[in-house]
Amino acid sequence: MSNWTIDDPSEYFQTHGYTGNGGTQDITLDGNSNLQADVIWIKNQSAESNHIIQNTSVGITTSMYPDNNSQESTNSTFGHVNSVSSNGFQVDEGNSGEANANKNGQGYSAWVWKVNGGTTSTNSDGNGNDSTVQVNQTAGVSIAQHSASSNGSGNTYGHGLGVTPGWMFTRARNRTENWWMWYQDRVTSGTVGSFSMDTNAAFNTSSTLINAPTSSVYSVGTDYGVNGTWNYINYIWAPIQGFSHFGQFYGNNSSGAANGTFVYCGFKPAWVWIKRRDNADHHFVWDNIMNPYNVADYTFRINESVNGGADTAYKVDVLSSGFKLRTTFSGLNNNGEAYAFAAFAERPFTTSSGQPTTAR
Repeated sequence: MSNWTIDDPSEYFQTHGYTGNGGTQDITLDGNSNLQADVIWIKNQSAESNHIIQNTSVGITTSMYPDNNSQESTNSTFGHVNSVSSNGFQVDEGNSGEANANKNGQGYSAWVWKVNGGTTSTNSDGNGNDSTVQVNQTAGVSIAQHSASSNGSGNTYGHGLGVTPGWMFTRARNRTENWWMWYQDRVTSGTVGSFSMDTNAAFNTSSTLINAPTSSVYSVGTDYGVNGTWNYINYIWAPIQGFSHFGQFYGNNSSGAANGTFVYCGFKPAWVWIKRRDNADHHFVWDNIMNPYNVADYTFRINESVNGGADTAYKVDVLSSGFKLRTTFSGLNNNGEAYAFAAFAERPFTTSSGQPTTAR
């Protein structure tokens, strides 16, 4: 018997593909469970357009763009999510013919998380001002907002998860700045530094960015990209057995089915992010919409607005308990090099009743 916390990951996270209709469209999710969305991340599969992410803490009609450094926007001209429902969301094209969310005939991938139905609370943990958090401890996810009293000081703020996070990204909402992404490398006692999420740069080890969190607080430095008197949004996840996994692996430069690097997650992934740590390369994402079968070789690049695409250099096998690299491409599997990853489950390796899952 397993002791997974979550038997049905679709209760808290779903991927969903849809085709734009050029107007307003209600999207119904099709997982095993209904899911009222609190974080929605959409990327066009068919054409170049921005990644777009929205949440119910700030307000679902406020958009940000993970592939660039522009400030948040409530302008619907370019298309975005209009509203959420008990098991889906509504998108519109906007009035400019843009392709961000609902361009007629174009395909989209939506990555959707449930948090707490938009209900937030004040958290007084940490040495900074109170944070505003929307938290789901069962799924290990927190949307945290903060603003410092003054510039030039590092601070800690409460996240409300009750356990130590493994992955987070931070963005100044009302200031032109990079996105900064932190992950726990599982090797050192506490990872210091961040990836620039909207560029392909190597990991930045500066303590002025994001520093190792604890079970009660996240820690941000003096860089205005992560802390200051502006408003900041933080998406924070803790690893949950059978549902989410974060960390680091080392490449072996082997593309064979038997010999490529295998990363154990404890579940069949629905969504995987990989980033080369110490050299410049893209932030690659695989989802089970565009990769329903092995070998999975269709990726999106978080740091670019280009549409996704398939390439033999991006080959991965999605397995019942994790994923295996099937490439010698240096951006994903260079011998001895470190790679950061995040993964969310389609199905746990075994459920609480002992029911196993299968690879694709």
